[in-house]
Amino acid sequence: MKTNNDTNNGGYLCGVSNTSCATGDWRQSYANKIVKYIQDYQAQGVKINHIGFLNEPDLNTTYASMQSSGQQAADFIEILYPTLQRANFSSVGIACCDGSGWEQNRERLTGLQAAGAEQYLDIVTSHAYSSPLGAAFNTSKRVWMTEYATYDPTNYAWASSAAPTSQSDGITWAQHLMMGFGTSNTSAFFYWWGAANTTDNESLILITPNGTDAVVPTKRLYAYQHYGSRFLYPTQSYRVAATLGGSGTADLNVTAFANPDGSMAVQVLNSGSANATVSLTGIKFGDNAEVTTYTTDNERDFDQAKPISTNGGKIVGVVPAQALVSFVIGQ
Repeated sequence: MKTNNDTNNGGYLCGVSNTSCATGDWRQSYANKIVKYIQDYQAQGVKINHIGFLNEPDLNTTYASMQSSGQQAADFIEILYPTLQRANFSSVGIACCDGSGWEQNRERLTGLQAAGAEQYLDIVTSHAYSSPLGAAFNTSKRVWMTEYATYDPTNYAWASSAAPTSQSDGITWAQHLMMGFGTSNTSAFFYWWGAANTTDNESLILITPNGTDAVVPTKRLYAYQHYGSRFLYPTQSYRVAATLGGSGTADLNVTAFANPDGSMAVQVLNSGSANATVSLTGIKFGDNAEVTTYTTDNERDFDQAKPISTNGGKIVGVVPAQALVSFVIGQ
């Protein structure tokens, strides 16, 4: 189906702009293959909600891969969308384009928008390897970070040093999550592997690391737990504006979420070397509301603390040095 007649080593889908294949246009065949993929899973009782037809299309790799510009992605979507409709899969959302980095994906999204195909997308998807998370994409569609991981040697640490911290430290991934939800406007942030039996450091939980008979969580797992379903509802929680004011906030970052039941979760990350006392204001809560904190740092793994009172309409708490604290406010 590709210009290079090879599953591997990049190449472009025959039939999109700037391609010429002796065998003709393969866009419909590829769309039919995707429909069959969905049908096969459906036959086994597995519902597919979204389909992505590209993976890191800015790269030419030795493994299974296909390259694409934004315009070329639009050329395929104009075939894929009606094919899904005819197959009664209108509920399956199209996701694009899983660029290898944030800016690489921005380039493809911009090209896709210029071609008028953004209307057919349900989700904009990206990775953050070739370039880190950055400014939000100019789109009204939901944005998902669909793959990100670290490749350092085995590391369970939250902060392996004062500064700079390792790319695989838990606090580094807390910073990524803060950036993703607070600045880059993501509504989902997937890690590459949850748990894996490998000799590398790509998962959140390491199984039999270094030949030992053990299952060991990394501190990265606890960073993710601050944005998990313990106090956020995956399809119902929504972000609310959260800003930092006053002096001594250079090392702090904040995100905040509200739930349909009136509860809230506010995450405050202190990347500095000194404890920080923070005052949360502007939050509406009932007279009997309780605030519970969850802390992760070098010594604590999402440790829950006794409820904090809400005297005077504000919440005051301490965020330890190099720590992530979630303030969970009940109704």
